[in-house]
Amino acid sequence: MKITAPWNLTLMIIGAIVLTAMASCAPAGKAAADGPAADVGVAAPRPPLDQPDEAAFQRRAQFYIRQTAERDGDEMVDWFNRTEFFQDGRGDPHKYAMPVVIARLYMDPTDEVALRLYRFLMEVDKLKSDRGLYHFSAFQRTRLFFQMKDDLPDDVVDSNIYDSRNYFHIMRSGGTENHQFMSRCSGYVWAEYLDERFPDEGFDEHKEWLADWVTGRAEQFYTIGQGEYDSSTYIAFSAASLSNIYDFARDETMRDTARATLDWLAAAYARKCFHGINIGPEARGFSREPVGTVNVKPTFPGTEPLLYSQTGTHTDWTAWLWWGNSARGVWMDRKHVEVNRYPTLNVALSDYRPHRVIRNIATKNVPMPYEARGSKSNYPGTEGNKDQEILFFNDNYAMGTLYSPERGVRTSGTILPQTSMFKAALLDDRDVMVFGASNGYHGGFPLAGRSPFDQYHQARDAAINICYVADHEDVRRRGDADRISERSILGAPVAAGDPARRDGWFFWQVGKAYLAARPLNGEAEFGTLEDQRDNGYHWLISPGKLTGWVVQLGQQPEYETLEDFQSAVLEKCDLDLSEFESGRTVSFTSLRGDELKIRHTGGPGGRPDAWTNGEQLDYEDWPVFDSPYVRQDLHSGALELNDGVEKLTIDFSGSRPKYIESQVE
Repeated sequence: MKITAPWNLTLMIIGAIVLTAMASCAPAGKAAADGPAADVGVAAPRPPLDQPDEAAFQRRAQFYIRQTAERDGDEMVDWFNRTEFFQDGRGDPHKYAMPVVIARLYMDPTDEVALRLYRFLMEVDKLKSDRGLYHFSAFQRTRLFFQMKDDLPDDVVDSNIYDSRNYFHIMRSGGTENHQFMSRCSGYVWAEYLDERFPDEGFDEHKEWLADWVTGRAEQFYTIGQGEYDSSTYIAFSAASLSNIYDFARDETMRDTARATLDWLAAAYARKCFHGINIGPEARGFSREPVGTVNVKPTFPGTEPLLYSQTGTHTDWTAWLWWGNSARGVWMDRKHVEVNRYPTLNVALSDYRPHRVIRNIATKNVPMPYEARGSKSNYPGTEGNKDQEILFFNDNYAMGTLYSPERGVRTSGTILPQTSMFKAALLDDRDVMVFGASNGYHGGFPLAGRSPFDQYHQARDAAINICYVADHEDVRRRGDADRISERSILGAPVAAGDPARRDGWFFWQVGKAYLAARPLNGEAEFGTLEDQRDNGYHWLISPGKLTGWVVQLGQQPEYETLEDFQSAVLEKCDLDLSEFESGRTVSFTSLRGDELKIRHTGGPGGRPDAWTNGEQLDYEDWPVFDSPYVRQDLHSGALELNDGVEKLTIDFSGSRPKYIESQVE
């Protein structure tokens, strides 16, 4: 599976063409008419790649592997030994160390630094009750063993077999959704292997249970969507874990299931990719810097040999590896460049590639502008259409908004404190600058978290946020009374510069894009937030119990200058605040002529009453995905994709996925 061999690349391309042709010629309609045969499905094709696409992927993958291997394993051991968190078998050293081990051994199976680092982990495993099979370790140990076992020393091979055989139950562990993917995808691959070697030890039951779990998650995604949706942090871990099944499982149905699940995750993320960054609502995270390299020496343990730091989230780096698109850019022509530290290495070593239609949607190689909408399941994924979202993409900007019925009171837990409700992004020559609006109730980054006070409404490239800090007793009793502040925050990147001010509005220009924002109560000034680092942001704070923002985006050449954009907003847009104080209701006519109206329903949390062009939003029966390019009806089992030229349908309504490729008519 070495990805550097030219003859291996040629075989992969030939195989992709053959399998794609077979899939395209499969009589899908006849199979459906014949009844039971429709449930058999078509084996997932290797993605159609032409040589330039694959060669570009190989360059990114080899760069990523090489730069991961450049980290100093001995320095990492020293860090583990001197840090209290990692003493006596505590902590998660494998999370940090395993990418270095795998990358170095992939390049040289006799690498002494890598072997010392791994043997250090083997000693740590003896002190851990889970024998180092916890989630952050399991998916990486699985990659190490099954990709390289023929070249590994006997003690490394034997320790992996011993731990997996005798502590297998650890890999059936629960936890958050991505934890389950890391543990249980690893467990499935190991169950196949161990059942063949030790057939009377019950691994067949483990294999069956884990296969059902993996298949169940795929079916969930293709019917109601994902609970831990679009996370710029954690999708990468789930994808890395699924890649182990795709690459190493012996069962063809399970490989196809892993493939279809990876395609779903890639397509869902592609919807929101905008020049190297995830734009729009996400369950866990607030992606705010594109993938790239900056001229700052990294300081993380093990990076002493490196000169240049990385920016971007885990999943944005996985996306960069898949389709290579980022405004900021990665300095692949230099040495000593840091790359993302954790899960993306698995993807760099994998044979999985997203279909070219998915790549075109991700890189926005489709006609623009367009609006998209969708729904989100509950967490952990038992009920569909709990939340709804609206997205809008143009050449130089993008925006996304979430409508959530959640109360948002609790400041602990997996999802609500980390949910991003609103983002607006402007494209610069070598950057993407992300703005947000929120009360800042939750800890961490002030623009993240589903607060008890905020409600939003969006129509194409205009949006309204109303922040109503009502005196709810349960917010004080069940939430965090110390975090209640009568204010609304607009977060603006420092790099976006100081805004122009005119008639109560704030105006920014970033590259060819513009953003206008106005506080609903007419008051806002830049200020500081207690217990918050600036994180590269300025905080425009509008004080008051009832406040919020209206946001309007625009771009060149529609408005040649910032002054032209300002004049258009002031002359063409109509902001009606006549019912704001009496009824928490705001109306706004946008530059595109859309009439937005929103009434805050009181809270805590909850969705607003909202209207677009006189039609009230009905939150019932929203599709999982709906746009010109990505479509999945609720409970349909089928994902429909197109890039304006080609169509790809992945039908998982049966027991195995079916792939149907065609041309857009």
